[in-house]
Amino acid sequence: MQAQINPPHFLYNTLDTIIWLAEAKEHQSVIELTKALSQYSRISLNKGKDWITIADEIAHIDSYLYIQKTRYEDVLDVSVQVDSNIFNYHILKLLLQPIVENAIYHGIKNKRGKGFLRINGTIEGQDRIRFEVVDNGIGMDEIRLEKLRSHLINGEVIPETKNGFGLINVQQRIQLYYGKEYGLKINSWKGSGTRVTITIPKLGGETEKMKKIFLVDDEAVIRRGISQKIEWEKEGFIYCGDASDGEMALPLIEKHQPDIVITDIKMPFMDGLTLSKNIKEKMPATKIIILSGHDEFEYAQQAIRLQVEEYCLKPVSSEDLLMILRKVKIEMDSKPVFFTPPLETKEDFYELLCKGSLSTEEILYQVKSLQVDLMASYYVVFVIENNNKTMELLHLFEQYQPLYFIKNTKWVIILKHDAEHMLIEQITKIREQLSPILFGIGSIETRTEHITLSYENAIEAYSYSRAIQAYTSSVFLQKNDVIHQDLMKAADRRKLIQFLKFGHREQISRFIPQYAEVILNKKKLSNIFIYYFLLDFTITIRHHMEETEQYNVDIVQTVHHAETDIHQVKTKDQMIDYMNKMLQPLFLDKDTSKYGKVIHQVKQVISESYQDSSLSLQQIASEVNISAAYLSSIFSKEMKQTITEFFNKKKNCKGEGIVRSDK
Repeated sequence: MQAQINPPHFLYNTLDTIIWLAEAKEHQSVIELTKALSQYSRISLNKGKDWITIADEIAHIDSYLYIQKTRYEDVLDVSVQVDSNIFNYHILKLLLQPIVENAIYHGIKNKRGKGFLRINGTIEGQDRIRFEVVDNGIGMDEIRLEKLRSHLINGEVIPETKNGFGLINVQQRIQLYYGKEYGLKINSWKGSGTRVTITIPKLGGETEKMKKIFLVDDEAVIRRGISQKIEWEKEGFIYCGDASDGEMALPLIEKHQPDIVITDIKMPFMDGLTLSKNIKEKMPATKIIILSGHDEFEYAQQAIRLQVEEYCLKPVSSEDLLMILRKVKIEMDSKPVFFTPPLETKEDFYELLCKGSLSTEEILYQVKSLQVDLMASYYVVFVIENNNKTMELLHLFEQYQPLYFIKNTKWVIILKHDAEHMLIEQITKIREQLSPILFGIGSIETRTEHITLSYENAIEAYSYSRAIQAYTSSVFLQKNDVIHQDLMKAADRRKLIQFLKFGHREQISRFIPQYAEVILNKKKLSNIFIYYFLLDFTITIRHHMEETEQYNVDIVQTVHHAETDIHQVKTKDQMIDYMNKMLQPLFLDKDTSKYGKVIHQVKQVISESYQDSSLSLQQIASEVNISAAYLSSIFSKEMKQTITEFFNKKKNCKGEGIVRSDK
């Protein structure tokens, strides 16, 4: 990875520049450029260590920029403004240079006229450090920007170019070492420039709490080596003691109360696993690192059940151990400790998960406590009517290892998968088989804390299905199962609901053939099939108008008048014309301003309740009388940030005594 960050061409080009300066007898320039290259290389290598101070990282950037300004003096101006109070904190090396390089080569170098590059660094809130790299280069349009953001999230190189590789590389390293809550944010304006914001936790420095370490190993040589080879205080640790076995260690651990215990497994009198169990029972906040000379799966399995943080096979060098300790320390510093008794049943956990009542830390804690296999890349929620037919069809889900609970008259089922296309395939298969009963399917989400959004969408879809069932002749469809199955394939109500919420008038002509694709591709088409397809389409629109209450009387009357033509539709062309007449009135005055009142209400709720740490998306949604999933979507689209991000910014601003007016 480091070789890709420091490509050979930069070295070759710099040496080439030095040669030309030497031939031109510009001796002082040769000396200064050679010094800059020497310092740049020294910090890049850093004796093989991954961590440096921010002061060294800035010195590394200064050397890099000096070289680039020498090469491109006619096109590059630079300003580096970094708060000296952050210089002593530690940073993963080579985080800033790839971003600066990206700004020069893909932003500034491709524009006409002089380029300007600004690098800022400061403390953000109580526990974070924020850097900004801003350029006035060519920027990106919205489509390219969204594609880059998407590839950053997924960790993929943009297929048609390597421009985003440096950014993706940095994002992966930050999230690997610091955690998923840290990383890059990109804003760009075509023709004006780009701003990249980098957020990392505060580590090291004088203000950070030292973590106490206790070591347990029956080999004296190992204990002595570990205790002497690591500069504990310099790395932010206090070595508070050691012992030769678990029995001797336990009273000393209770006395010293270490933050982290490092232990071997095979020891006399009390082994490392038994010791770990005792520690977790008495001091659940203590982190445990196991060093084992045994690679049997059974040991690792027991360690996982005991919620051990790291399981490492010997031999482990002091540098390897130090990297593990840093990683554990970062997790401890960046996440609050949550220790309450676990929920009694998995079903209770699934229900709270769907309600959005758990924080990320609480989810992780309950997952460990209840031994729930929740890890996946994608999630979706089904809400299904609970009746005799449901019991007959539940076998459809068994092969997919569902997580489920029963709430009132509904089954709530969570499906998960690491591949999105496989999850979509599962949804399609199940959806086709569920046609005889009432159900709703939620959105596909990528984070455990967003399962609640999928649940909200599923409840909403269930409500639409119930409304449609009340209007249609279910007796006819039950007797004509083939038509019913075809309708299930043809009418994906979620797509229509999504378009009604977020579509635009100019998109109608593209949306209709996409939505009706199954029908338009049929060679033989009965009038009764067209009728039931349009009936589903019409009732979904009607229910949407009743639920949202955002359309004036004239629009409602226009739509109702268009409905009367449904019995006259006999052909595909007439069907498209009918759908167009139904949708057009709904988008006549549709613009972002209609959400202004809701956005203002959300801001007001957050401003009044920012000190309440338990404030949740569901509570805010309840205050403004909108479903949480819908509110989350419109807020993100209108404000270009999530409600959580807005809440955290408001909280930080209030905490610092800053008064700002929301615009």
